[in-house]
Amino acid sequence: MIPRILGIGTVSPLGSGVGSLLAGARREECPAMLKETLKTVRGKTFLPRYEARIEGVEEFISARALRRFDRFSKMALLAAMLAKKDANIEFPDPDRVGIVFGSGHGPIQTTFDFLDSIIDDGDNCASPTLFATSVHNSLPSQVSIQMKLTGPSQMFSAFQNTTGAVLNTARYWLESGSADYVLAGLGDEYCKVLGYSVAVGANQNYADIKPFQFKKCSYYPGEGFSVLLLGRESSGGYAGLESVSLCGKAKDVNKMVASASGVVIGSQGDKKTGKPYRLLDFSDKPVAAYSPLWGSFPACGGLSLALAAAGMREGCLFPSPDVYAKRRDMNLIVKECPLPENATVACVECTGKKGFDVITLCK
Repeated sequence: MIPRILGIGTVSPLGSGVGSLLAGARREECPAMLKETLKTVRGKTFLPRYEARIEGVEEFISARALRRFDRFSKMALLAAMLAKKDANIEFPDPDRVGIVFGSGHGPIQTTFDFLDSIIDDGDNCASPTLFATSVHNSLPSQVSIQMKLTGPSQMFSAFQNTTGAVLNTARYWLESGSADYVLAGLGDEYCKVLGYSVAVGANQNYADIKPFQFKKCSYYPGEGFSVLLLGRESSGGYAGLESVSLCGKAKDVNKMVASASGVVIGSQGDKKTGKPYRLLDFSDKPVAAYSPLWGSFPACGGLSLALAAAGMREGCLFPSPDVYAKRRDMNLIVKECPLPENATVACVECTGKKGFDVITLCK
């Protein structure tokens, strides 16, 4: 049994909904970017960053309820609601719907806001609301309450390993019969502390992210949230989740994607994690990377998966936004690449010094 992606919900700098991803991939929509002013030990600096556009959440959640949610929670809630709406499914049994979310940093802005309330007001007067929403597990809990779902629930926070952990768990729940449907969500939010660390530690010489210049840093912080609604149906939806392979070495990755019709890599313009991508040889495969559409953050692999799955339903693999990039070891896509009828697309993400996760989608 191969689980299938039945619906996709996204919140990103391109907008809300899978249609916004398609518009961005076709250059019909530009990601929202801000230039933030930061005071650092090196003096005042300007940091370009991506900002998610949370559009339409009022359609699903009342204004009264929304007052209790922080910005990151709204992103997760909206993405989950949009995935269900996109699939056009009514869950017959809420006990059989699982939720597994992942985030590299979790609700980091709310966490720092809570710490500020302790510093400003003391332990006894710290904000209980901020504390409740600063806990990582608050994301799937809030979605479970709002959507009235009572199946298994799990939250992961494993930085670059987060995407593989979430999809591997979702696949296991479906294959083992623990759930009939799973909302698999991935995302991160921006906060000024992250922006400060980028501004101090990075040497920015680029106007935007260059995902294929592995030796140099073009990292700009981003944010977003994606939810894939997975089911046990044998057909329909966007694509099948054929396999999830965790922590393979470069030589193993080259073998795993040997029969793939195309490859999407998770390079984000980060010099440190970019180095291992140089060990991969995809000279005979069409290759794309989509981080310039939403920025750099640990769990952005969920958005790459969403766009790859959306492309498979459209019958193509979308080109990278960085169309002027050239590599001898990779066949970079510069225009929409048609996929064969029985296509498979491998999404490859670096998880450490020499490790990779590979998630394979099939038609």
